[in-house]
Amino acid sequence: MRAYKNKNGKWFSGEYRVKQSRLLRDAIERGDVAPPTKCNRCGQEDGVIHTHIEDYDNPLKYEPLCILCHMVHHSSWFAKKECAAYFEHVKEHGPIATFTSSNGIFKYLEDELGIVKRK
Repeated sequence: MRAYKNKNGKWFSGEYRVKQSRLLRDAIERGDVAPPTKCNRCGQEDGVIHTHIEDYDNPLKYEPLCILCHMVHHSSWFAKKECAAYFEHVKEHGPIATFTSSNGIFKYLEDELGIVKRK
């Protein structure tokens, strides 16, 4: 896992992120923390729902995100306008696509949402 800088500008090493993610996974498996069942952004309950951790110092506080909203969230570093438009749309209208894996998701981000990482 790569190093990650959160929205508050704090960096977390890849090794630390893996360790803290395991704490969350183990807590969910033990039943100490509720598993993700519904995307916090679009309301989707089908497909893959991820546990997005913003602050790896507090890994048990996570945001449940469907795989598409999770990818869009992380794309906001380089495509702010497009990501903001996507989140505004799903907030009002609900989910626009369901993915059961990451297969095809990057093509969807580019072709359907105009989210492209510029080199």
